[in-house]
Amino acid sequence: METKLLTIMYAPGDYIQQEHLNSLPETVVRSNSLLNQFIIEQHHLIRNIDFSFTPDPFISAVIKGWQYIPRAATLIGCYLLRTPLTFSGTIYKLDAICRSFIKLPLSISLPPKSLTTFTTEVIQATGASTLITTLTDFSPALAQRARLMFPAQFIKKSTPIPPSILIMAFDYAKIT
Repeated sequence: METKLLTIMYAPGDYIQQEHLNSLPETVVRSNSLLNQFIIEQHHLIRNIDFSFTPDPFISAVIKGWQYIPRAATLIGCYLLRTPLTFSGTIYKLDAICRSFIKLPLSISLPPKSLTTFTTEVIQATGASTLITTLTDFSPALAQRARLMFPAQFIKKSTPIPPSILIMAFDYAKIT
């Protein structure tokens, strides 16, 4: 897990969303080490890792499932928007894993969303905001990096949810 954590912390070029790279000079994009250094400096990413921390099941799930963060965000978004998705009829357009995930008997109550359009982007943005808000409470450094996996306009301050729900989202994300 330490190797994966090092990659997450110091190689953001491996997972950064393309939108964040549009302003980079061509010479930086061609070199992985320059690219990673530029991203770390441009986004003011926390560089210190405390390896003496007690492993938390949530942080372990995030690190092990790092590549599944976008899919986990979509699942969380589907779950949080399950009522309006059902009433709008959009639920039938979701894939089978999303429909299975929103059926889980989880006990969280958030204010209903007053949205009328439920695109993939809206669903993922809802989940990404919630995932990153929850992750910030556990590891600000990982939350900073997870933000880079989504377009900048996706991330808004949200209500955190229990980490157990996020762990389940990561488990479901691995199925697809």
